[in-house]
Amino acid sequence: MRRDYFTCVFLACIAGALAFICFKPLYFVYGEINVREFGLWETIFSSLYTVFFLLILPIVASYARKNWILFGLGFYGLLAYLPDWFYPAPELLTGEEVGIGNAISAMVLRGIYGLVNAPFAAMSPTFGNEMASSFSKWILPLAIIFPFLFKVIRFYKNAYAQEQLNPAESIRHSSPNVKPAPEKPEILGTVISGPKNAASPEQVSINAAIQSGGNDETKMKIITPANIEKKQSDNGIEPPKSPYDESGAIRL
Repeated sequence: MRRDYFTCVFLACIAGALAFICFKPLYFVYGEINVREFGLWETIFSSLYTVFFLLILPIVASYARKNWILFGLGFYGLLAYLPDWFYPAPELLTGEEVGIGNAISAMVLRGIYGLVNAPFAAMSPTFGNEMASSFSKWILPLAIIFPFLFKVIRFYKNAYAQEQLNPAESIRHSSPNVKPAPEKPEILGTVISGPKNAASPEQVSINAAIQSGGNDETKMKIITPANIEKKQSDNGIEPPKSPYDESGAIRL
């Protein structure tokens, strides 16, 4: 399908140029100019052809990244350079020993010159004969310049958008010597830190007994955890180890 773009654009340019052949005589002929007046319709169609194939089509194709369209347009623009490059020298077309090949190539190249310049003939009253005859040679350069220009615009546009979204990253790329700040290690889960001097269960019981206002004998029995451990060891029961170490932290 993309190759059809190339063919369609190339044939569309030729078909449009052939439509101007009907305006006789041809204004631009290779090596001379047939001065005549231009009608209204020829001027209108010539203006539309010039604006469309020199500006609108290459700009739209470059913006939409349709390279096959630009290839077809550029290949048609290449036809305007063929007469200047390959037209035989005048001495090869005069005299008794004129080569058939030179005569045929000269006839074909004169036809190509008249074809590619016919659509721009009506622009000569506005822009002059020299400039109007050079419009056909602008097609190829514009088909190359416009996509390159849009590519540069997209590059700077994307760089600006990236800088706005992530300025730190753009600064790091522009200045490789700048080192990014170290990232803090991520902590998984919930960290719970208990008090260093937490009260033991025995101490809680002692404080509760003291606050309840018991008698002195009861206070003396439970006031010291050492008496509790001694009593349990006398009965053959190994006292449970405290879950707290010497610093008051919970043992794991």
